Amino acid sequence: MGAAGGIPDGDGFRGLLGLLGVPIPGVDIGIAVSGLVMGLMVLFELRPPHWLAPLIVTAFAVFHGHAHGADLPAGSTPSSTAWPL
Repeated sequence: MGAAGGIPDGDGFRGLLGLLGVPIPGVDIGIAVSGLVMGLMVLFELRPPHWLAPLIVTAFAVFHGHAHGADLPAGSTPSSTAWPL
């Protein structure tokens, strides 16, 4: 849940896609590209418009969340795996 009054922020949804085995092609490439793009944006001090920034972050978060959900050990639950964090 998001911090704004219990509004879901989608983090669980992205991990759920991986947990359920929903295929997203190019997850590893998506993660690598997102790291490179974000790094270049910081390096060159690029500031996308306010409407575009959340779209960029959400697109990259789909790959990251999917990978985390897909990498959970068999028989574990997301809450038990995240508890030590």
